[in-house]
Amino acid sequence: MWNWPPRDECPTGGEVDEYIRSQVKYGSLLYRFFAIAVGGLFGLLQTLVRSEMITLPNSINYYQILTAHGVLMAIVFTTFLSLDFYTLV
Repeated sequence: MWNWPPRDECPTGGEVDEYIRSQVKYGSLLYRFFAIAVGGLFGLLQTLVRSEMITLPNSINYYQILTAHGVLMAIVFTTFLSLDFYTLV
């Protein structure tokens, strides 16, 4: 099992809320970077397909990549970004 942080560094008492808040912020930050990386990859695939530099397999449609790129960039990334701004205020 993943043991982070080490037992001697675990917060106690009033520090627990701040510790949990920092862990949620860190997880949200990682999720945003993952979402923007995957969304950027789909954007690159869109460009390469539209310029006919590559062809997609028959199981993947151009519009599936377009939809995934739009959802990741417009909904997922901006939602987590706005939630992070809310926790900072």
